[in-house]
Amino acid sequence: MSEPNQPKEASPFLTTGEIAKRCGVTVRTVQYYDQRHILTPSAQSEGGRRLYTEEDVKKLRLVTYLRSLELSLDHIVRVLSEDNAEKVVETIVAEQIRVLSGEIREKEARLREAKDFLAALRLRGDDSFESIRDMASVVSKKKEMRKIRGLLLAGGVAVDAVQIAALIYAVLTGRWPVFAAAMAAACAAALALTEWYRKRVLYICPECHRVFTAVNRREFLFSRHTPKTRKLTCPGCGKKSFCVETAGEEEP
Repeated sequence: MSEPNQPKEASPFLTTGEIAKRCGVTVRTVQYYDQRHILTPSAQSEGGRRLYTEEDVKKLRLVTYLRSLELSLDHIVRVLSEDNAEKVVETIVAEQIRVLSGEIREKEARLREAKDFLAALRLRGDDSFESIRDMASVVSKKKEMRKIRGLLLAGGVAVDAVQIAALIYAVLTGRWPVFAAAMAAACAAALALTEWYRKRVLYICPECHRVFTAVNRREFLFSRHTPKTRKLTCPGCGKKSFCVETAGEEEP
């Protein structure tokens, strides 16, 4: 009675076509890498066919990834021939992660600006060139305005802390002249902080769209304001209205 046919054992090797398919490249690419001595086959069949192993698959995937980073083949050959090739590749990939992370942050910021601009357009409902230009200016400088307002807030908190500390000290020690001196210093600091803010913010008139600095310190100090606007008199058209704040510098 004849023995049943035994299943053939799977070959540990891959052909050129198989490794190309596994790594998402063409057969010609694999052959070219062989010619450049970047990926030489681990064995050959009796018929002379190139045969590759799982280690070759890993190496080809690494070469393919390095090529996607726009490294030249000569550069890849030099890297892989180094004794510390793994550390070099690790450094290259870490740098790529850093670069891509920066690009992502930049694009996310641009996306936020685009969304803010679109929301402003829909809310305003005014498609005049001047209005669009004003909104674009405000949106593009939104990050800078957040920084200026953040510094103003931090300064205000510091002034308040000095006032509270001076009050507590005076209550505990009875040295009220020290409290009076501290209050005077705090008021001077608050005025200096307000002046610093005035010089670093420009205003856009909603009527004539002129961009101007709040020159009148008294009007600036006592004007009504919201988190993003301040009621000022425009030096261009002379109308007093809530002008939009945007980052800028005081004109010399």
